[in-house]
Amino acid sequence: MKGIDFGRMTPEKMGELIAAATRQLEAMNESGYSKDAMKKGLLPAMQNMKQARHELQLAVDKMIDKTADLEQRMGQMERVLEKIFSQESNSEQ
Repeated sequence: MKGIDFGRMTPEKMGELIAAATRQLEAMNESGYSKDAMKKGLLPAMQNMKQARHELQLAVDKMIDKTADLEQRMGQMERVLEKIFSQESNSEQ
């Protein structure tokens, strides 16, 4: 174990540590705590995160599409304005 200096530990303290670890292991086994249980507990959270990521990607995609649409409409407006201004300058001459 990291952080425990077994060379300086007394046999009594080592026995207490082993007993505590054994009790913790037994409690985990009794409660059914396992990797499978952990996966089952985390699965809904992971699914929610994946769904949120998907929704965010859809929003970003929509924003990109709207930006392209806006640029296209701005180009159309610029062409119309150029026609108007070129007609005005031709009629003034």
